[in-house]
Amino acid sequence: MTGRVILAGGSGFVGHALAQFLNANGYEIVRLSRQKNDSKDAETLEWDGETIGPWSSILEGADSVINLSGAPVLLPWTESNKRSILESRVKSTAVIGKAIRQCRAAPRVWINASAVGYYGSRGDEELTESSAAGAGFLAETCLAWEQAQLEVETPGTRKVQIRIGMVLGRDGGAFPELAKVTRRMLGGAQGSGKQWIPWIHIADLNALFLWAIGSDVFGPINGVGPHPTRNGELMAEMRKALHRPWAPPAPAFVLKLVGLLIGKQMDPLLDSTRALPKVALSHGFRFQYPDLKVALRDLIAKA
Repeated sequence: MTGRVILAGGSGFVGHALAQFLNANGYEIVRLSRQKNDSKDAETLEWDGETIGPWSSILEGADSVINLSGAPVLLPWTESNKRSILESRVKSTAVIGKAIRQCRAAPRVWINASAVGYYGSRGDEELTESSAAGAGFLAETCLAWEQAQLEVETPGTRKVQIRIGMVLGRDGGAFPELAKVTRRMLGGAQGSGKQWIPWIHIADLNALFLWAIGSDVFGPINGVGPHPTRNGELMAEMRKALHRPWAPPAPAFVLKLVGLLIGKQMDPLLDSTRALPKVALSHGFRFQYPDLKVALRDLIAKA
């Protein structure tokens, strides 16, 4: 075994894919979850994401801690849900920091998830890891999320924040939903179609986490591919890949109305975030799927 990785909040699509990938690369995975549910790729320990408990002892001598905890951001942004989205991220980060500080043999690296929502909606502006935080609920949430990690002093533990963009994978994330609407002849641009979408293939995101574990990089890393695309271009490529004809765009007000009916917040879909992976590229990370056409072809072939 290469080492033990503690994966907090890894019950979603990204977490499951990452656990399987790290396990295949020789790591022992222990998942921290609100529900005890062992799987073939990971032992699971219960935690509440807020308080120190018996789970904290598993951090002793671990190689790495990866925190993906957080309530879904596409919940309707009621005051109650916004509080849950923010607190689930900040509290889980704070308690992991507290647990690390109690370790005699602290984990070597602590990778905390974040999101490109950190930058807010910025039009055509190119955004790298050194760009300032933006405005709006998601930006404020991501800033507080990252700050909760940064303010904990962990002298023996390197800290990384991966700002994840739109993840394209066969088994979850944005791709299955986009493929579904495209197959139903509804694959037109969303909103203006001019908004920038910073996307990444799930295989590259997995590899980026593994690279962050093994490298000496620290601080924020944009978890996006090197070629963000406009929404209209993304949907055009989806139609080509699935052999569907042109479809009319869906105006922003229609999307928001649909969101109200199905209980989803559509604002993130309409934001424009032209984020670039400057840190990863400058440190030699190589993307397997830098091109959108190739990424979609791979996902559709496996569907």
